[in-house]
Amino acid sequence: MLVIHDATRARTPASLVEAVVTAVQGGAPAAVPVLPMTDTVKLVDAGARITGTRDRARLRTLQTPMAFHADLRPELAEHGPERLLDRLGARVRLIEGHPDAAKLASEFELALAEAALAEATGGSR
Repeated sequence: MLVIHDATRARTPASLVEAVVTAVQGGAPAAVPVLPMTDTVKLVDAGARITGTRDRARLRTLQTPMAFHADLRPELAEHGPERLLDRLGARVRLIEGHPDAAKLASEFELALAEAALAEATGGSR
């Protein structure tokens, strides 16, 4: 089994790791956590003009860790995880994501995570 995790998702709960691993051990070729899209997504043209709005009911944000059956190693190396998930399509097991697995890639996201941690620990770090 191959498990890929993004280090910027440092608060990912162990239960999410266990869920994707269990899904692949149970027969899925791949498993990935996802959350429903809550933001409005606009389509724009090359001139940055809005041309439409995507229906977010069918959109999901991808999280990590992603787990893949070991037999997929050559395809994973050739295509990368996101393209391989697209190629596998409906065979990918979607796991309910977790808010704590949010990406901490900006100063704002880091500040939110630090505030949540401070609240959870009674104000101490």
